[in-house]
Amino acid sequence: MKAVILADGPDLRFPGPGNISKSMVEIGGRPLIWHIMKIYAAHGISDFVLCCGANAAEIKTFFAGYALHTADVTFDLSLKSTDIHLASVEDWRVTVIDTGDAVSSDQRRQKIAAHLEGEEAFCLAYGDSLASIDIGASLAFHRAHGQGMTVAAVYPPARYGALHLEGVEVRALSAKPESGFVNGGFLVLSPSSLSAIADVFLSDRTAELDALAQTGQLRAYLHEGFWQPVDTRHDVVRLESLWKEGMPPWKVW
Repeated sequence: MKAVILADGPDLRFPGPGNISKSMVEIGGRPLIWHIMKIYAAHGISDFVLCCGANAAEIKTFFAGYALHTADVTFDLSLKSTDIHLASVEDWRVTVIDTGDAVSSDQRRQKIAAHLEGEEAFCLAYGDSLASIDIGASLAFHRAHGQGMTVAAVYPPARYGALHLEGVEVRALSAKPESGFVNGGFLVLSPSSLSAIADVFLSDRTAELDALAQTGQLRAYLHEGFWQPVDTRHDVVRLESLWKEGMPPWKVW
């Protein structure tokens, strides 16, 4: 099984000087996207498709040098050789693709679908949030209900848009609720649902998922554990503090 991660987009960048990509913000010396991938890897998913835009070169550079930067290295200057002593490197397969604004919605879907051939289902995560979610349980839930998509429903502060549920069926989404479950990402999709979700990859998630909910194809996996989006510098500080305390809630590996 594969996990698609939305690593860049209009709503995945910090505003202001530098326009930093959220997915590459460091927590504990590793970018946010690495933490997301570790969550999936802890549940046996190690094949990743990273959807990038303006930060594609940055992400490619990170993974190209990942083994070098995480291992002991011997540089023999006289022989002009480099020996990398690999102690422990993840057995990940990472595909980086450009799904930026220069291409149409159909082209975005086609680029992603090309890497999902033969998959009976795949995971989809936003590149700007962490959770202690049980990926295995959400996959089992998705297979059991048989609909096109499952979204993790979380219960954060009321400043987030809400999911309106009837049991586990998502009936509608609203942008500014007073309270309620919200779209926490960490989705599971059947490949056939790609044609129904249009710009969900880089555009208005609420509108696109609401359209899918109206057809009865969207279900909610209820996650009542830790969930934290990275929307502000304060969020980064909080996550860094949790990491330094030694037991960050999202560290399931």
